Amino acid sequence: MTTTLTASTTAQLNQGIATANAAIAGGFIIALQGNITETTQLHAIDLQSGVPLTIDGSNGSGGIYTLNGAGSRGFVVDAGSVIIQNLGLSNAVLSGGSSAATVTLAGGARGAVAVAGVARRRGGRGLRRGHLLVGLLRHHQPRPHPT
Repeated sequence: MTTTLTASTTAQLNQGIATANAAIAGGFIIALQGNITETTQLHAIDLQSGVPLTIDGSNGSGGIYTLNGAGSRGFVVDAGSVIIQNLGLSNAVLSGGSSAATVTLAGGARGAVAVAGVARRRGGRGLRRGHLLVGLLRHHQPRPHPT
């Protein structure tokens, strides 16, 4: 069974992460309810085996919300399977802390996670024992293909 939690503040996002970390079964979706600027460090994501977590920034109107790390560490995934989808990330670092961590960046109908200044280590979709460095992101709009 998948449980959906909502977050519109750093405290609520941390509570959702803590809830998922404490679970021994089931899956979790943390649905952002607005743009969030981190006011404290986010808890490390340290999930039990078989307890997946999805962090979804879809705003329900075809757009995305943004998590502004404000220069903090951003998301750290120590263990577990995490999907981050439909989310703008800025001024933060997304890292996989161990070989037990898999992070997948995914998108819905409007495309993948919006990031800027990306440096990837160890592969494409899955982030294993590497870092995804996220730089400044002001406003992300997909560029139209030239015709």
